[in-house]
Amino acid sequence: MAGPRSARIELSAGGVICRRTNGGIEALLIKDSYGNWGFPKGHVEPGETLEGAALRECRLMADPSEQAVPQIAEGISECAWMSPAEAVARVTYFNARQVLERALEIPRLASAAATGDPGRKERARGK
Repeated sequence: MAGPRSARIELSAGGVICRRTNGGIEALLIKDSYGNWGFPKGHVEPGETLEGAALRECRLMADPSEQAVPQIAEGISECAWMSPAEAVARVTYFNARQVLERALEIPRLASAAATGDPGRKERARGK
């Protein structure tokens, strides 16, 4: 009989990546090996700052001119650029959804999102 497994604490860093499109903006989400949708992120290497790790991890997937390609070796089964409304609906974890919604409130992103995502205006008004 196997004994209880101890919890392992891991530190990771990442970010919300958005790109401008002709219709507004899109956010990049990844699907992890557990089937959860979230942000590009990865482990903090020894001697690395959180900010450095976030930049390193986001740069691997953040070329806005390219199609996002999942890092299968890292357990990423899928990645996709999505409209703000689709990304908010698809993010698995509540706290990640809150982070995405806050990021989309940044004035430059909010104005770009509003031009290409009429549903966002309606959600903001509570409809």
